[in-house]
Amino acid sequence: LCLFSGLPASGKTTAARKLLSLSKALSVYHLNYDDFVDPKTSYRAFRMKMLEKIEEFIEQYQIRENPVVLIVDDNMIYRSMRKEVHNFARKHCLGYFQVWFRISLANALEKNRSRPNALPDDTVRKLSSRIEDPSRDSNVETLIIDVNQNQSLNPEEFQEKVGHHLKYRESPPEPSQERKEKVEPSDLHKIDLILRQEISRRVREAPSRESVKQLSETLNTQRKSALKSLRFLTQIPESIDAVRNLLDRDCTKSSVE
Repeated sequence: LCLFSGLPASGKTTAARKLLSLSKALSVYHLNYDDFVDPKTSYRAFRMKMLEKIEEFIEQYQIRENPVVLIVDDNMIYRSMRKEVHNFARKHCLGYFQVWFRISLANALEKNRSRPNALPDDTVRKLSSRIEDPSRDSNVETLIIDVNQNQSLNPEEFQEKVGHHLKYRESPPEPSQERKEKVEPSDLHKIDLILRQEISRRVREAPSRESVKQLSETLNTQRKSALKSLRFLTQIPESIDAVRNLLDRDCTKSSVE
């Protein structure tokens, strides 16, 4: 299992497609989140659906004797998102590593504007401001492709990484670790307080009084939705900024590359 992450237009999908055509010793499959985007589905429901697709693939192909690689392709700006994918590898004792396509905001904006289905500049800027550095993820190897330096993913290096991680696979988490990751009521209470403080700040800074009521109602709806979802997860956001960003996740759509 390999995760490709990075800003829109960083080259993730292009690299994955090249691997599909060049890899002969491996059976490579590509799961691009953007192929399944449904504007009618909430962002959180969409991500849960994609996690289900990953697990379905693992269960279907895990029994094969020959090596199979699934490339999961998405922006994955939050560490908690990447950890969800990593947890599948741990659960099923798979090989796992990440590839981060690192690109500057200016470069991403320029490349994005030249694409047929370009995203709004504001969307790219928002994603760039919120990305949590994948190279700092714990207990996982992250291969960095520096797009700013015109680096590209070498198929031979990719196959070497796959071979290494097939040999040294992930181990299931210890039961005690799993218990520590459960979202406790006390954690939910702390998250709720942070969200309420963030809502108050945003309402105070609203540009006009007319928009205050609608903004307050929208943010409180998102707060309740976020807390409800957290009750069913085994992870909590790893920073105060990540907690604050819960108010925005339903408004942020996945994007190509």
